[in-house]
Amino acid sequence: MDWPLKKSEIFFETKKLKMISRFHSGLSKDFSSILHDADDFNVIIRVGENKNTKEFRAHSVILRARSLELSGHANELKRSG
Repeated sequence: MDWPLKKSEIFFETKKLKMISRFHSGLSKDFSSILHDADDFNVIIRVGENKNTKEFRAHSVILRARSLELSGHANELKRSG
């Protein structure tokens, strides 16, 4: 695109940016819903010892995507699900 932009080009670029923003907002809400959905997990992370333990339910695909350390352990995450 050449600069300076014409009025019509500015209008369409602004409209496109608003659409992208709405898409990302919706996507963020969808991921939040997935993270809080206890029925669809495939990994359980147990922390603590003896009776003093806590379980965290997680999604392996999100763990791998968000953690460089865990992305190297993809096979182990799949097995534990």
